[in-house]
Amino acid sequence: MPAIRKEEYAAVVERERPLIQATAYLLTGDSAEAERVAQLVFAELYERRGECRILDSKPSGPPCTRRAHPSTCPGRTGSASS
Repeated sequence: MPAIRKEEYAAVVERERPLIQATAYLLTGDSAEAERVAQLVFAELYERRGECRILDSKPSGPPCTRRAHPSTCPGRTGSASS
């Protein structure tokens, strides 16, 4: 991964980790499991870094107003069975 992509990925992780980890905690009720879920999310993002537009864009508002969209990562339909 070129250096600029590493910097972009690190910025996304830093920016999005609190929200992802808090959401994971709300879903699991366990801080250790929430950390594990967050790590899995960012591992998946790293694997798909060439496909995901989140690395190519700046946030458009506070985290509570941004919404994930299935088209963010090709191949994802947004359904639980994907």
